[in-house]
Amino acid sequence: AKTALQKVQEADANRQQAIDKAQKDVDAASKSVSTAKTDLDAKTVQSQQAAQALDSAKTAYTTAENNYKSINTITMSEKYAKALKDAFAYGEKSDEEIHKAHDVLSSLAKVEGNKQHFKHNDNDKTRPFDINHVTDAQAKELSLFAADLINQARKLVGTTLVSVTAESAIAAQKHANYYATTNMTMWTFNHDTSDLDAKYRWVDEDWAGNYFNTLGKETMDDAKYYVYDAIRRWIFAPDEWLHASSVVGTRNAITGDNYVGVGLSRLKDGTLSLSLNIFNTDSSDLSQFDKTSLYNPNSSDNIIATYNTAKADLEAKTATNDSVQSALSAAQNNYNNAVAINTKAQQVLDEVQSVAVQTPTAQANLTLAETALTKAQERLKNANQAVDALNADIKAKQVALTSAKAVLATALSELSKAQANNKVAQEAKMTAQTAYDNAVSQLSSVSANLTQVQSVIVQT
Repeated sequence: AKTALQKVQEADANRQQAIDKAQKDVDAASKSVSTAKTDLDAKTVQSQQAAQALDSAKTAYTTAENNYKSINTITMSEKYAKALKDAFAYGEKSDEEIHKAHDVLSSLAKVEGNKQHFKHNDNDKTRPFDINHVTDAQAKELSLFAADLINQARKLVGTTLVSVTAESAIAAQKHANYYATTNMTMWTFNHDTSDLDAKYRWVDEDWAGNYFNTLGKETMDDAKYYVYDAIRRWIFAPDEWLHASSVVGTRNAITGDNYVGVGLSRLKDGTLSLSLNIFNTDSSDLSQFDKTSLYNPNSSDNIIATYNTAKADLEAKTATNDSVQSALSAAQNNYNNAVAINTKAQQVLDEVQSVAVQTPTAQANLTLAETALTKAQERLKNANQAVDALNADIKAKQVALTSAKAVLATALSELSKAQANNKVAQEAKMTAQTAYDNAVSQLSSVSANLTQVQSVIVQT
């Protein structure tokens, strides 16, 4: 039992060493998992933020790209631009020069007009436009859109540029709403700017009417097309150039500052009515007029600048997102590896912990053996004491036997002597015989006891 205990104690010590090592590995692996998880969580947040930033950049870029691809322009040749200016240069050009300018306009107007093409904008196609309920914000945006086109033409002709104020845009739209309440049609239209003239003394107006199948289902893209179509037809009309001269600034309001506004409405016969009103600091009374020019975020220059900024931002956000997503992938792999290592380390720990501890059982066996040994030693001691007592008794019985034998010999001797006297001899003989038989019986009993004790000793 002692040998077995030593062996299992060594085995249990090795088991504990294996457990300690496995636990150390598990602790290290768990720490790695925790560190990897913290890093993964941080990278996940960064990834989400980068993805959101990228989505926002994509949206901004798509919007900017749609605007960039749909920049609308008014172009004309130098010859046509010069003819527009010369055709109304009264007092500066001779009648012959003015007539030649008219000939140029007549010959080039259709060709030049056919070169103008409206570019539709997907952004504007998602923005509803109700021609019967044009908002102030829409009125301002449409007037700014018209002003940008007009200024492109005026730059080519070399005339004064126009501006848009909140008042010029809203006043023009209110005036257009007035037309919708009248009985005017495309063919009976009569410029009636009395409401504007009463307030501003003089307002120049150009008007265009047309039929469009989309009326009633308009979007801001449609509204801008209506504006573009009107300006194109005004500037490149093949039969008259009064509208063109007014729009490009070669006839009315050629001095001072010009503020424009466009108004859209639908006449009772279904005609789309579009009017361009020009408020002039020299010809109009603008003493109470809001002359704060509106900023046009959708001017060609601003659209290009916004597009370039959005494109650069998208490229930067894309690069950042790619880097962050790569870092996230690496963090995820690192975390997966850490979890795998931790799982394996835990399995090893579970395996070494599953080995049973043997020392308690071996110790219990040793305790039982020691207890049995103590009891056996006690039994052996008692048995030895019994043997000693029996040996002493045997010796005493042997002495008694020797004495009995001596008595018997004496008795026999006396018997021989007493044979003469038969009666006496017989009695003596009987007495001696009895003593002898008793001694033999006692000796037999002692021998039996001795045999029994020896048997007990052997068993012990």
